[in-house]
Amino acid sequence: MKNFLRTAALYLFHLGFVRPVLTWIVGVRYRRRSLIPDGPCLVVSNHNSHLDAGVLMSLFPLRRLPRVHPVAAADYFGSTIFKQALAMWMMNSIPIQRHPKPGVDPLGPDNMLGFTSGPLTGTPALTSGRYTVVGKSPLTGTWGDASSGGDFGPFMKFAGYDFVFFTGVSDK
Repeated sequence: MKNFLRTAALYLFHLGFVRPVLTWIVGVRYRRRSLIPDGPCLVVSNHNSHLDAGVLMSLFPLRRLPRVHPVAAADYFGSTIFKQALAMWMMNSIPIQRHPKPGVDPLGPDNMLGFTSGPLTGTPALTSGRYTVVGKSPLTGTWGDASSGGDFGPFMKFAGYDFVFFTGVSDK
């Protein structure tokens, strides 16, 4: 029953609000929509705004909406019941933590260490061998990132991963 209500909320929100607003008020039009594959795909926006998720989700036919999952910053979209309902129920989002919790020791087991690649990593595009390492810096205590090139980014992508985040401590 819960799954049915979640799917119904998703369809109602997109049919009654997202798609009409994007079409009639914002004026979004799509060209070459037929290029979207029928199977699994990764769609990435070229910038970051709250409108991106709705625009990218409206690319897909309605029948695919229950299987489309944008990511949402858990610290922002989980802060109130309204934002949580909007992101998790009406947009079918997956919450992710953007930053470690305040007070986390940068060298402790609760810190995150992430390896991320870009949408063009592993393609013939220029500078496509890049990857980024992210985490809480032991030097500054703030979120830090470092970009690097080489074979690691493309091989991570070829293995089927766009990003990998580690937490905890190894037993050895």
